[in-house]
Amino acid sequence: MRYSLLIFLLLFQSLPYLTGQETGTMEEQFDEGEYFYKRGDFDEALFYYLKLVENQPENAHFNFKAGECFMNIPGKETKAIPYFLVASRNITDKKSYRSKSFNETRAPLHVLFYLGNAYRINNELDKALEVYEKFVNSPYYWENYNLVVVENEIKSSERAKIIQDNPVKFTEHKLDTLINSGFAERNPAISGNGNSMVFLRSLKFYNALFYSVKSDNIWLPPVNINPQVVSDGEYSPVSLSFDGKILFLVNNDENNKDIFISYLQDGIWSKLEKLDKPVNTIFNETHACLNKEGNILYFTSNRPRGEGGTDIYMCKKNKNGEWGKAKNLGKEINTEFDEDTPFITNDNKTLFFSSKGHYNMGGFDVFYTNMGAKSWGQPINLGYPINTTSDDRFIVPVNAGKIVYLSKISSGNTGDPDIFELDIQSNLYHLYQDFNRKE
Repeated sequence: MRYSLLIFLLLFQSLPYLTGQETGTMEEQFDEGEYFYKRGDFDEALFYYLKLVENQPENAHFNFKAGECFMNIPGKETKAIPYFLVASRNITDKKSYRSKSFNETRAPLHVLFYLGNAYRINNELDKALEVYEKFVNSPYYWENYNLVVVENEIKSSERAKIIQDNPVKFTEHKLDTLINSGFAERNPAISGNGNSMVFLRSLKFYNALFYSVKSDNIWLPPVNINPQVVSDGEYSPVSLSFDGKILFLVNNDENNKDIFISYLQDGIWSKLEKLDKPVNTIFNETHACLNKEGNILYFTSNRPRGEGGTDIYMCKKNKNGEWGKAKNLGKEINTEFDEDTPFITNDNKTLFFSSKGHYNMGGFDVFYTNMGAKSWGQPINLGYPINTTSDDRFIVPVNAGKIVYLSKISSGNTGDPDIFELDIQSNLYHLYQDFNRKE
């Protein structure tokens, strides 16, 4: 009896917490939304902002906040459009906008920039360009925004029209239901020999690392390796070595991302180990991959004295088996914008990577570059519809890049992303020359 009473009291005390999402004044809902947005929990923040919009549908401030959340949730960016449209009816300059105030009723001028980005992601390029023009022609625009970033978005939308006129040819195969489930599957790290895969599956209460091997050209049932590497869902796979025995991962701390490593020993993955300097620093390291021989590491970092944003670096293993000095790949590869997710082909001749710079069509596009006599050649856009007007990252080349793996949402589907295998047939270099002539 005493034990039952104790359970009842504990449940009663927790009741306000369990029902907290449905209670509270509008100002409390705003504070909750701000709290979760700052933490990077955009789904939870969105819940509260939508409650505010429901109560005040024409409030530009609340609509802008809801739109910001959608823009930070992969696959839901275009749902921001109607909220940004409402917000754009009541605009103030950036300096006057009180972002953290519940009593603010206006939206900042850059709601137009975000609306343009949402239109671009939705492949409504004419609408995007129209809104961008309105943004840059505002008297509030000059000296308040990064002109280079805005100009790059405008040029990307213009390029997208050209790139889409020259679609690449490929065949795609969605991996079967042993790999693709009713949940989201992301980050398919494929070994260079094409026989091993580690990917991230977003389960109901946590993210799980799954490991599968190929037998007779069929992927076998994957195994959850979270207990082996000692992860509670806070790590994502980024690459596998050629033989599939070394796994690189990144932690999901937005403020201090680092590269971790695990080894396959007797069929079991070892506990994660953090790489030392010069790979990891106090800055963000977001991706890493090995060449076939295992003596060159390509990785990304936003450390100082780069070309801008996140850059691609490389380091070689010395005779003691330690990684030597990190070297920036230079201006041919790295731009003033972000570069990410490098993958080197088995023959060490082609580097695939994603970039917000170069000749892209919006957000991140995937590029490849071929090694010349002494240096990497000019990066080539992988082409539409492999690249889209949204962010395109993490394309893993196999068979010298003729086969690639990626995670994406099926065409015409608004569900969760699945893992696909693509066989590319187009001569991409000639397409790239056509793009340049048209620009």
